[in-house]
Amino acid sequence: MQTKPATRVRQYYTALLDLLLPKQCPLCRQFCFDHGLCADCWQGLVFITPPFCQCCGRPLAYAIGDHLCGSCFAKIPPLAEIRSCFLYSERSRQLILKFKHGDALHLTPLFARFY
Repeated sequence: MQTKPATRVRQYYTALLDLLLPKQCPLCRQFCFDHGLCADCWQGLVFITPPFCQCCGRPLAYAIGDHLCGSCFAKIPPLAEIRSCFLYSERSRQLILKFKHGDALHLTPLFARFY
């Protein structure tokens, strides 16, 4: 357990480090501070918002009683629940492929914030 002075020193150290070595967007390499992505790349992501299928997570055009898409209603997938935070588009594809196949584990906190 850290004491308050140690926590304060860590915060100052992190702020100084961010000033000297600003973070870069993992997609276009522009400097960014807030979300981990620059504004252009952030706007390129399409987040899935309700209503969506309660089983597979696909976006639905409108909310229905049981919140299942036609595919899941006809045949329930073997998994209990599947979720994605955004639609698979060109921007999200680049992020996912870097994470999965490019050993970009530094993207883990970014993905955790999206969920």
